[in-house]
Amino acid sequence: MNQEFAKRQAQVLDILEILVKQAHLQKQLLVFIGGSAVQSSIPRPQRLSIDLDLYYDGEPETLLSALKPDYVVEKRPVKNQDLFYFFEAIKGNTLSKIDIARFSLLEKGKPYQTKTIQFQSKKFVVNIATFDYLLASKFSSLAVGTVGRKIDKTDFQMNLLKDMFDAHCLLEQIKTTQKTWAYFEQIVKIQNRIRKTEHSIKESLDSALQTLNESIQSVTLKGTLQNFNQYLLVGNVSKPAYWQMTYRLMAYLNAYKHNPKTAFNLFSNIEKRVNQEYANRAIVSEYENQLRQKGINAEHLHELKILSPKSLVYLYAFVNPQAFDVMAK
Repeated sequence: MNQEFAKRQAQVLDILEILVKQAHLQKQLLVFIGGSAVQSSIPRPQRLSIDLDLYYDGEPETLLSALKPDYVVEKRPVKNQDLFYFFEAIKGNTLSKIDIARFSLLEKGKPYQTKTIQFQSKKFVVNIATFDYLLASKFSSLAVGTVGRKIDKTDFQMNLLKDMFDAHCLLEQIKTTQKTWAYFEQIVKIQNRIRKTEHSIKESLDSALQTLNESIQSVTLKGTLQNFNQYLLVGNVSKPAYWQMTYRLMAYLNAYKHNPKTAFNLFSNIEKRVNQEYANRAIVSEYENQLRQKGINAEHLHELKILSPKSLVYLYAFVNPQAFDVMAK
């Protein structure tokens, strides 16, 4: 674990506590969103998150004024101040980035709840995005080229990996629900409006699947994983663990694309089948043969079978969602 990152995360939560108090004084809505919110929501945080993402419906400069004089607060450049405000807050030699969204999180629904945040000696209450909203927003971030992350941004590969890891952490805690996907569809609409585009739900899902699939082949993957592991509180993400995470996300996204009406049963069946079958060498070998016949790289499939058989079963579920869709049979 990178000690500098640990210091920055502690500062992020210190800033959040100050801003929560200020928003209360201003009688304005502040909602904690993004990767820091994901890791603060799950029972055991898995990684450090060193930036602060918020929704705030008041005046951002008034909100940030509460950090002075303990922090030096400066604006960062942003193309559209109607939609975003970007700041950095510096205390000593530690810098934290604060990104404030100005557009509504959703058109319908209340995607946040009150939660007590505890960190070291700190304990305070904040409005934090729900699991359903956080997962839907992470899914949408993966839709690079349509409504997701911009590929020309700095540290794109690292931020993409953070999105994938956060989505995986959320899937370890909850099952996707109808609300998750209703939020996903709303987020797609909102991002289209912001970007002045008209990408469909199918196009957004396709672009997310393409992004995930291409990340498997990335020549920079090894270096990205090494850098990412500095953020982890325990352990590391190995290449086989990365495959498992990626193919799991692909199986879920493609399940929803395959049949939204039966997707929720399909998700449960995928998890059940993966856990039942990954240790069965005969079944895994059969899946390997079938996937090879579909033109998937034989060397990669063999690696999956030996090093990460769960990944191979998730890949099979991605390629053949109909084989797992018991409700459609």
